[in-house]
Amino acid sequence: MYEIGKTYHGFTLKEEREVKDISSICRLFEHEKTGARLLYVSNNDENKVFAIGFRTPPENDTGVPHILEHSVLCGSRKFPSKEPFVALLKSSQNTFLNAATYTDKTLYPVASMNDKDLENLMDVYLDAVFYPNIYNKKEIFMQEGWHYELKKPEDELKYKGVVYNEMKGILSSPETILAMKSFNYLYPNTCYKFEAGGEPEKIVDLSYEEFLNFHRRYYHPSNSYIYFYGNGDIEAHLRFINNQYLNNFEKAEIDSSIKLEQSFDAIREYEFNYPISSEDDDKHKSYFAVSFAVGNALNRELGVAIEILGEVLMGNNTSPLKKILLESKIAKNFYMDAASDPTLQPSINVVAFEADIDTKDEFKNIIFDTLSRIVDEKIDKELIEGAINKKEFILREANSGKSPKGLIYLDEAFKTWLYDGNPIDVFEYSKYLDILKNKMNNGYFENIIKTYILENTHSVFVVLKPEKGLSEEKIKAEKQRLNKIKQTMSKEQVDEIIKGTNKLIELQEKEDSKEELEQIPRLKLSDIKRENTWIDLEDREIGGVRTIYYGDKTNKIMYITLNFDLKTVDKELLKYIALFKVVLGELNTKNFSSDELAKQIDKNIGRFRITTRNVINYNNNKEYEPQLIVSTKGLASKTKEMVEIVNEIIQNTIFDQDNKIHEIIKMLRANMKSAITYNGQEVAIDKLMASFMEVARYNECISGLESYNFLIEMDEKFDDYKQEIKTSLQKLKQIIFNKKYMSMLVVCEDEDYAAFEENISILLDNIETKEIEKQKYEFELKKEKLGLATQSDVQFVAKGYDYSKLGYAYSGKHILLKKILGYEYLWNEVRVKGGAYGSAALGSAFGNFVIVSWNDPNLKETLDIYDNTHKYLESMKLDASDIEKYIISTIGDLDIPFATPYQKAYNIENKLAAGITREIDQKIRNEILETTVEDIKGFAKMMKDLMKQDYICVLGNESKINENKDLFDRVERVR
Repeated sequence: MYEIGKTYHGFTLKEEREVKDISSICRLFEHEKTGARLLYVSNNDENKVFAIGFRTPPENDTGVPHILEHSVLCGSRKFPSKEPFVALLKSSQNTFLNAATYTDKTLYPVASMNDKDLENLMDVYLDAVFYPNIYNKKEIFMQEGWHYELKKPEDELKYKGVVYNEMKGILSSPETILAMKSFNYLYPNTCYKFEAGGEPEKIVDLSYEEFLNFHRRYYHPSNSYIYFYGNGDIEAHLRFINNQYLNNFEKAEIDSSIKLEQSFDAIREYEFNYPISSEDDDKHKSYFAVSFAVGNALNRELGVAIEILGEVLMGNNTSPLKKILLESKIAKNFYMDAASDPTLQPSINVVAFEADIDTKDEFKNIIFDTLSRIVDEKIDKELIEGAINKKEFILREANSGKSPKGLIYLDEAFKTWLYDGNPIDVFEYSKYLDILKNKMNNGYFENIIKTYILENTHSVFVVLKPEKGLSEEKIKAEKQRLNKIKQTMSKEQVDEIIKGTNKLIELQEKEDSKEELEQIPRLKLSDIKRENTWIDLEDREIGGVRTIYYGDKTNKIMYITLNFDLKTVDKELLKYIALFKVVLGELNTKNFSSDELAKQIDKNIGRFRITTRNVINYNNNKEYEPQLIVSTKGLASKTKEMVEIVNEIIQNTIFDQDNKIHEIIKMLRANMKSAITYNGQEVAIDKLMASFMEVARYNECISGLESYNFLIEMDEKFDDYKQEIKTSLQKLKQIIFNKKYMSMLVVCEDEDYAAFEENISILLDNIETKEIEKQKYEFELKKEKLGLATQSDVQFVAKGYDYSKLGYAYSGKHILLKKILGYEYLWNEVRVKGGAYGSAALGSAFGNFVIVSWNDPNLKETLDIYDNTHKYLESMKLDASDIEKYIISTIGDLDIPFATPYQKAYNIENKLAAGITREIDQKIRNEILETTVEDIKGFAKMMKDLMKQDYICVLGNESKINENKDLFDRVERVR
């Protein structure tokens, strides 16, 4: 149908190739007039993706690529409303809508299953990147980037800006600081020297003119990369882009080239500091990273080999390098990042979390000594085979969760495309894996270790040390800087800043006109389907165990999930569940050492995982069923091996390895600490809900901050706890794995079900059926206003309550309420005016309703905004047309497809377990479709009553929390 060299609507086809690895036909085009590059990955996937990207190498640390990424989506030529991006979130049926700044590029991806909707999204995004309103509205730069805020002459001068506060939050994490410094100093003469996201201290040096010049220079079709994925109409898309946009431009010579860093003569070492509380012990709080520049991104064989090598050396706790590092006890956790960042020069990074500063040389020596020994003794071939098997499985499954698969391939394509390589080559995974299989026995991987690590002088060793009081010093320095700036200002300059502040606030408060909003393309209610998406699961029984089955095309993958009731666990043992679910699969068993077990897992299983879930009764949130979920997946041809391995783990794990258990505790502690830093809003929400919901109080015991504090206690007093730990883990194994309180979910192709039925008896025959009385837990729910003090530079502010306790019932209209509050009220008040990176209303059918902000410079001001939610609803100006937009986008959210048949089945099984039937699910959908303006306004009383309960939890900067200590009943320092 398509001919190489022929031009289609301004685009000349340069290459066409069928790629069986991703079941697609890939076509590379070039726009004749501008030179714009276009890749079309054509297949039968209805979840279509469009993206446009630009090569945007940063030239300093002001974060201009990041600020521009935010700003172009704040109004354009055809769509002049303040934020078309938000308008699309409110009204489109997108399955993905976002933008992202990378170290050397900026991407604008969208996705939808609806053809018309995708064209609408394309139109808004293309107009945004090529014709943004940034040139005639400086306030966009001020709002999204930074500005001086001064409302009255006597007020304190402040910095405000969305990106400014976002980066304050991101760079509060020592792990992020370490990664950033290692990356910057590994490439000191290239664009990678700079932080593309921006460093807060440097963001405020960016001028408006520099900001505009960056757009002029790089946001041009001649510097663009356009990507399509799915079953879209190729010619219609080419025609649209050419006629509506690219044809308006001439070809330009744009130098956005990225330089290769020259190799160093020797490893370079650097030290930096990060803040800890003045009350914290600074021992065992340092972070180390050894980083190596590796080849060139265009060498795909080497890139894939490095990924495999990372899995071989440190993919699990028994991998040869990670095992030695863990046994050294010099840090709480270690990991290797191998060529995962898409850059011109990939890197290998070996990182240590929470080590003593005196062990930095020992850390480095262990790495080099261990790798030298591995090269001399040769790598165990089973480890390489297992790593390749795992990679092949990941590629076969292509599991993107609820995100479109096309996004996976978008990221993959840019690994070479951005550097003038052929993006189609990246998709042919099996070709490179076959090459590695053929070379693995000839010292291939040992030679990579030797060449790119042991003999590689293009390397940096970065040490990050804790410094007490550094956070307070930074706050003080910022205030002093601002005071000094204000003191040097003339009266006219002060008046100008006040005028600018007031003008920005005026624009933020000004509502878009109906005419402006109507220019945003949208679907109609008639374009969406009224029936819910549902699949039928079969209820079966095998060996006396309830078995839920779903048959579908799985690419010959077998998914097995075992559910075990945790209500059989004594209350005093709950605190050990967090550890229990991690040690299984990590310790020796009756028939395998932990090393051999890891090999068996990698060779025969795509993934083995143990998690927990809590199934809440839809009709009564006081009734809940906590469960331990043992899940495994792999090729159906390996069903027998999968079942045998799971049986070995849950039946024969031996808990007498004190050192190994202590290593795992340290690792868990470090991982949870990182999660607190990265996901502060989730910690605040979980802790808040634990004060008013029994199920959340239970979750706090097994996975929340309470669980984290117990891990710290076990780590620091391990000798006192070790016998109790062994005894408790053994008890949990005996109590939990009980056929009486067990069910299974199986997803596979129909012809493979017999293999499951035939082999599952290996497991079921070994699980006892025991009469154990279920527990009736009683938890004290204590009302409190809690402050959680950290060294973060920003806050995560949560407030809410259980609406069912106040007599309010759930309906699908709650889903619309959350979305309207999020994108109308909270977006404008907390993000746009307040400068926080984000804020949302969250809740469920089970009673909880919480408002939260993240990366928020404010605290009390945000709580005041929450308290006025009811006033917004009472005076809400949305009309029926606005509500219709929200209905369309909300239904779109519900209909986002899952990437795998297993996820579809698990979603339905989870609903049914909670008592949500197909009929109830449809009822909820109908309630959404029938929502009116009056319905949303009618929630004002509920919101007023919820906020009046005054349950709050704020995780944030220690000084900020102490400044507002009168707001809290209790302040707890998070270690």
